[in-house]
Amino acid sequence: MGELTAVDDQSFEQVVLQSKVPVVVDFWASWCGPCKAIAGTLEGLANEFDGRIRVVKVDVDQAPGTANKYRISGLPTVAIFAQGQRASSLHGVQTASRYRQEIRGVLDAAPSSVAVDEGADVFSAIAGKEPALLKAILAAHPGQLGLRNEHGESPLTAAM
Repeated sequence: MGELTAVDDQSFEQVVLQSKVPVVVDFWASWCGPCKAIAGTLEGLANEFDGRIRVVKVDVDQAPGTANKYRISGLPTVAIFAQGQRASSLHGVQTASRYRQEIRGVLDAAPSSVAVDEGADVFSAIAGKEPALLKAILAAHPGQLGLRNEHGESPLTAAM
């Protein structure tokens, strides 16, 4: 994944608020030492949760409107947005496991944010997903629980 996407006042709504997946926003500044300290952790989490979340950076000096709108008063602040709303915020340096816990909490709490096209093959949509995400996909598409693949397996059985 490499470097995280930079978002500014002009792109925040499109990239973060209109995202179909939860977005982890790293509010930071170039002069903030602790902000630099968590950059690698956030990049690692972006790789770990690839496809289920997006991680972006907002330089508060370059995006003062966004920083003011969300009342960012201390750095680093990591906020998680889901379905256009701030779902969580962590202030200061946290451990990777703490960020991970918060991300999982948002993912588990937002089953309706699972994007599966109505015409999509539910077997493909759930392949390799974690149990909480499987439940969310199947909850969003209950009519497909009775489906069977070419091996006679239900979507849940095929995913295991």
